[in-house]
Amino acid sequence: RGVKMLKSGGHLCFITSNKWMRTGYGEKLRSFFVTETNPEILIDFGDVQVFESATVDTNILLLSKGVNRGKTMATTIQKNLLTGSFNLSDFMRHNAAEVAFSSSESWVILSPIEMSIKKKIESVGVPLKDWDINIYRGVLTGYNEAFIISTDKRNEILANCQTDDERRRTEELIRPILRGRDIKRYGYEDSHLYLINTHNGIKGKLERIHIEDYP
Repeated sequence: RGVKMLKSGGHLCFITSNKWMRTGYGEKLRSFFVTETNPEILIDFGDVQVFESATVDTNILLLSKGVNRGKTMATTIQKNLLTGSFNLSDFMRHNAAEVAFSSSESWVILSPIEMSIKKKIESVGVPLKDWDINIYRGVLTGYNEAFIISTDKRNEILANCQTDDERRRTEELIRPILRGRDIKRYGYEDSHLYLINTHNGIKGKLERIHIEDYP
């Protein structure tokens, strides 16, 4: 509606959630931007929380009504850059890169060097969507407070086993676990937590865990 109200060459600027840049449900919106507007400036704040009263990942998009020239000045704001002297205009002048957003595919803000690396990876790799696998939710315990335990609780459980066989079987059942918050960009942080993995098995492939065998 905002674009329709603009005269030719007029500008419109929004600060919104940034989810439309990469999600499947944002595909039609990205298509609209590249076919019906000329995106001029895009600032992605990533996980920097802009608003005190709302937990939302935001971006700023400035567009004009006209033909898409494929020359969007875009940048991403990193949390560690926000200091008392941070100036958004100065940051844009020194860090923004020209990006050609020309399709409804995910909008990723990269420097020319990063874009070259991305294209090289994509040329030799297989996208996750093309793997012959089904991806569902992560681990659902039903009650994390009971099934996700500390190292001390794991040691206590193993120490209370009556036989070596019981200890061995119990130890196999208690597996290290990483939560989403433990996964970082290039590695992980070990939280020293364990999962009591009393799973229901996989039909025809893996027998379910019989909890009565683990007193």
